[in-house]
Amino acid sequence: MRLRRRAPGVAVLAALTIAVIAGCGSDGGDDDAAPADETTAATSEATDGTDGSAEGGCPDETALEVVNGDSARGSDGADVNLGEGEVDVLTAFADGTGGDATLVFADYEVEADPQFGLSAPVGDPEVPVGGLIMVISITTGGEGDLTTGEYRALEPGEGAVSSPGDLTDPDASIPEIPPSVNFEALYLGDDRIIPLGEHSVTLTEVTDTQLCGELTGDTGETELQSDGFPVLTGTFVAERV
Repeated sequence: MRLRRRAPGVAVLAALTIAVIAGCGSDGGDDDAAPADETTAATSEATDGTDGSAEGGCPDETALEVVNGDSARGSDGADVNLGEGEVDVLTAFADGTGGDATLVFADYEVEADPQFGLSAPVGDPEVPVGGLIMVISITTGGEGDLTTGEYRALEPGEGAVSSPGDLTDPDASIPEIPPSVNFEALYLGDDRIIPLGEHSVTLTEVTDTQLCGELTGDTGETELQSDGFPVLTGTFVAERV
């Protein structure tokens, strides 16, 4: 099994230096200096998340962990030793443009195609024995390019065609799809984990070169499904390819 555990991270402490400029001269100060209340307001605006510097922005690194991994089953229904805890993510990238992206996270080095470079796998990926890979696709549902915010699993009934399964019906309509997760898959070696808990992706920063955000998951544990399903959670920095 190649699920790796990450050593506890070392917190990165940033020192904040406040420079105080003292006024000189017989008038006791600089008439152009901003009043204290204006300075406070400017500081508050700079850290309220509107510029991506405090709330939002990018985490220091991709840090994901398996939750409820003991409940993992493969496509044949047999138990899969998915493990529990932090994953040593060695590959993290986002494939796609415009309003769609497929995020790929793996605990091994995914090889780039000599001609096309890195790209999200189509169909079942080739995964080394014990290797862990997650593929999760998000879309804005035609509402423009990717932007910060939540991309979630659709609620029951969302995305359903109005006519029961017959797209040739002239009265049928394709529903509007909100920003959402439209595909997700988790593999351990040759085993695809089925079923998988529902995931949501929250993008905190979107640039031309990377997507940053948080991955959360609902294990779906209920009285009828007490052991639930496995999910991956944590923060990520994914280079766009």
